[in-house]
Amino acid sequence: WDFGDDTRNSKLQNPSHNFTSSGSYDITLTVTSLLGCEETITRTIYIPGPQPEFEFDLDEFNLTDTATICVGDSLLLVNLSKGDISAPKFIMDWGDSTFSQPTNTTGKYGHTYNKAGTYLLFLTQEDEIPGTGSRCQRMFPDTNPDILNQRRIVVIVKPLPDVKITASKDTICLGDEITFSGALDTRYTRVKWDMAQLDTISGVVPQDTVVKYTFKQPGTFTVVLRPEYDLKPRCWATDSIDVFVQSVTAAFVIVPDGAPNFCFTNTSTTSPSGNILTYEWTFEDETPPGPGSSTDTDPC
Repeated sequence: WDFGDDTRNSKLQNPSHNFTSSGSYDITLTVTSLLGCEETITRTIYIPGPQPEFEFDLDEFNLTDTATICVGDSLLLVNLSKGDISAPKFIMDWGDSTFSQPTNTTGKYGHTYNKAGTYLLFLTQEDEIPGTGSRCQRMFPDTNPDILNQRRIVVIVKPLPDVKITASKDTICLGDEITFSGALDTRYTRVKWDMAQLDTISGVVPQDTVVKYTFKQPGTFTVVLRPEYDLKPRCWATDSIDVFVQSVTAAFVIVPDGAPNFCFTNTSTTSPSGNILTYEWTFEDETPPGPGSSTDTDPC
């Protein structure tokens, strides 16, 4: 006996068989006599109830029933379920202790994986058998241990290879040169340095994992290291660091009201605004008492 559901054949004269999935099955009986005469007959039976089924949204994953993605990626599935559709309910087991409830039999639904690992997917469909008032459940893929070629639909989630950016300083003066260094996983072959959207420096590993740069304007800038490689899936990680670049403008106003004794009003500024730590004034005077100096903010 061949029961048409990929389970083991039976050689009993009058077997019984438990069908664990709904749908139509071709039951084939082959009878052989002592003289070697053989006859085969096939009949079709229909098992009512839900027929859950899904596939990956990308055909390349469906070829092997395996999707390989990166941590943080979303996976999209297509619901192909059918059967005696009355009031179906679905439960999707994403394999990472997360479950969702797709709402219809023709739509797409997805999930984001935030941890590396290998996960098995299962879809359970519950529905009412017409004319019975009874509800039953079926699972896809079928987990019946008697199935000879057990189907497994797998998601492999790859980790993001390590990326770490460091800087020689995190606070510099305008015009100063700063050095950035990247520590990368060996899979990376190329790098892109995003200098706060002011410049982009592209290079190769390992030569360009260290770069020197001079900012042309003051401010707080986020520098992002974006390494790349060609193998699929392209699980490219990034890392960033903030750099504070400050400029100082020295300025003052002469107050002549008490000439020949003068006072000076300090109007010096920084950009971005911040505290000025010290001032150093030098007074050139060719008459006694001669040259002078001060560290006051507004000296006289």
